Amino acid sequence: MFMRRLLATLLVTLLAPAAARAADVRVSYLVNGAELKNNAVAGTPLTFELHTTSACAAAVATAVVNVENVDLLEALKAVGAKNGPKPPKQTEIRWTLTGVTPAPSFFLEVTGTGVVPVGGACQLQYASGGGTLPPPPLSCPPDAVISGSLCVDKYEASLWQIPPASTTLIQQVKDGTATLADLTSGGAVQVGCTSAPYSHAAIPGTFPANGAYTAPIYAASIPGILPSACLSAYQAIAACQLSEKRIMTNPEWTDAALGTPSHVADNGTTDCNTYSVLKPINTGARSGCVSAAGALDMVGNVYEWTVDSGAWFRGGFWGNGSDAGVLAAASYGNPLLQNDRVGFRCAR
Repeated sequence: MFMRRLLATLLVTLLAPAAARAADVRVSYLVNGAELKNNAVAGTPLTFELHTTSACAAAVATAVVNVENVDLLEALKAVGAKNGPKPPKQTEIRWTLTGVTPAPSFFLEVTGTGVVPVGGACQLQYASGGGTLPPPPLSCPPDAVISGSLCVDKYEASLWQIPPASTTLIQQVKDGTATLADLTSGGAVQVGCTSAPYSHAAIPGTFPANGAYTAPIYAASIPGILPSACLSAYQAIAACQLSEKRIMTNPEWTDAALGTPSHVADNGTTDCNTYSVLKPINTGARSGCVSAAGALDMVGNVYEWTVDSGAWFRGGFWGNGSDAGVLAAASYGNPLLQNDRVGFRCAR
């Protein structure tokens, strides 16, 4: 049973959390999923130690739990370059520590056979009265807005082929500071749908629909351009990862999109692009199509890929009319699907 729960898949498996109590702190720890799967058999004890400082020097709560009893949340498959080194597959270990006095923040260390931390051995947690995690970011890069614990791209994503020698520009994309002027002056080319009205360069064969790329393509969040479409869920996952981001799950996407108006009619100027012009429009062009978190165009324009228990596209596209919306327009899709109505958005 345990091995089945740890079986590597492309898609995330969301496991129901245990009910939290007033003095409980729900904790989360990132580890190398392959190491845990290969070395932690049923009956292997894991030690959870909660600390109040980033040195993880003196535990304020400790729990020893057999590995088959913890909750596991597998991250999206890490897509690496063909014949190149594979990034570690992340698995999130979750447990609830009881009898803890709430604090503004905690730090967690988990030890045991098969536990190889990802992102440091002493990992930040966040707890309020009943225990909430992970922490909201203190700030986000210029291309993103805060939504819960994530920095979500402010704009629908665009795909860019960047010359390998342009290392400064590539780093700007990863940092979320690249502008359209930076990209075009640096020799970057937007790729996606080749047909009108997009007229983008074709996604090269070195970045195929199955995600097994041999040359990188990067995802950027910038205003004032048509979003990239005609890409599969695998290509979206890879492009986000290459930009040091990731695709959102359905719940994460919904959280980021909440508050976006769903208009019965589209006034063609400020409302979400749901059917006034019957074609995609530039990112950020509709000032009223903004979520409570500050993300634009999450309803209408182009669908956006999400990945959890399957591959989905969310939010609706320019021709959905009143059917477009945060909750209404969610469709299960073949992850290899590529058409001019489906784009994507990344998060950190």
